[in-house]
Amino acid sequence: MAMIGRWAVAAVLTALAGGAAAAETLPSAGAHSCWGRVYSDTHLAETPGQRVREMRLTLVNLEDFDQVSFLIQVVSTEDANRLWITDGECRQDAGTPRADCYVWCDGGGFALQAEPDGDSLLLFNNGFVLSGCGSPEGSEDDEAFLRLDADPDHQVFRLYRLREEMCGGG
Repeated sequence: MAMIGRWAVAAVLTALAGGAAAAETLPSAGAHSCWGRVYSDTHLAETPGQRVREMRLTLVNLEDFDQVSFLIQVVSTEDANRLWITDGECRQDAGTPRADCYVWCDGGGFALQAEPDGDSLLLFNNGFVLSGCGSPEGSEDDEAFLRLDADPDHQVFRLYRLREEMCGGG
């Protein structure tokens, strides 16, 4: 019976540790966080269908609003000189490890979940659209948009915590 008690205590402590990581997925009121990754040539060679060379995610929790806003910036493998961007909002239900994020104007979405180390974040792609920086607003031109479908090469992105100034803060 003592062994079962120890396992139960271990399970509760593990769940609490997971809950602490989940609480840090989105920044607290008045705070922001910066995440990103530049994928190496080796990584891109191992996943030749991946279209993302670099991704940066900024999360901002304004005190006066009941939401967390995000901005994603992407450099694709097709054109290293073009910046693709999109924005929207994220929400996380209390006690859940994932936050759901939606691109404005029905541009798709993704989920976020902090990893236990607190220095990395997983982006689970549900499919979303980015627009080319400098593209005419309201353009229907296919070249004005980058679609990141939730295909095998774009299902999950691991991003790492960056210094605030790398996302325009600090």
